[in-house]
Amino acid sequence: SIEFTGGTLVEVQAPVGTDVGKIRASLDAAGLEGAEIQTLGSDGKLVIRARTAVKGSDADNTQATTDVVRQALDQSVGEGQYKVGRSGSVGPKVGGELRRAVTRLYSRFRSERMDGEVPDAALFVLIVLGKQEQLSLTDLAEAAHVTLGSMSQTVRRLEELEYVSKSRGTEDRRKVLFALTEAGRSAMDAARRHRRDWLNGRVAELTVEERAAIARVTPLLLRIADS
Repeated sequence: SIEFTGGTLVEVQAPVGTDVGKIRASLDAAGLEGAEIQTLGSDGKLVIRARTAVKGSDADNTQATTDVVRQALDQSVGEGQYKVGRSGSVGPKVGGELRRAVTRLYSRFRSERMDGEVPDAALFVLIVLGKQEQLSLTDLAEAAHVTLGSMSQTVRRLEELEYVSKSRGTEDRRKVLFALTEAGRSAMDAARRHRRDWLNGRVAELTVEERAAIARVTPLLLRIADS
């Protein structure tokens, strides 16, 4: 993958519908065998990762790599038919460190909970029901990717706490639907607010420069998540 192997990353804006396979063949022919191409959405944005070693060392030569990528794009896409954006060297540790940071932050965020707060599985149900008026047990199990038996236990516990209510479907009386109660909505809002306040508090402890760095990198992380 692009993140874990290092090399030079080159951002490219190509015409919509560009044949990625043709670009890859041109990269191979230009001496960049094994180059990786990642499409970003459907509007022709690409990221190419490739390597050309600096003479006498194993280090990557970013400028030389970018030049060869341009040559390959001239052959495969057509000279003047694309635009090269930013290019830069990414070390092999960047992806691993990013993965470790995201995993640890997510785990820490989930572990921050109030006294008496429902477990994560139950909180997930409250959040899902907070976005939908009514859902069946099957709908909830599919959303959580768990078995019906597991979801049945979770919902039963939420019923005991009076966080959810159940009723019969209006069109199909055999169907049982679950909905969020006011108490359930309050519990959900409190849990989410507690986590949000914890994160905001940690960010507030950073320096102005550190907060600015986070603000700059956040759109990049969202772009990776949405790719």
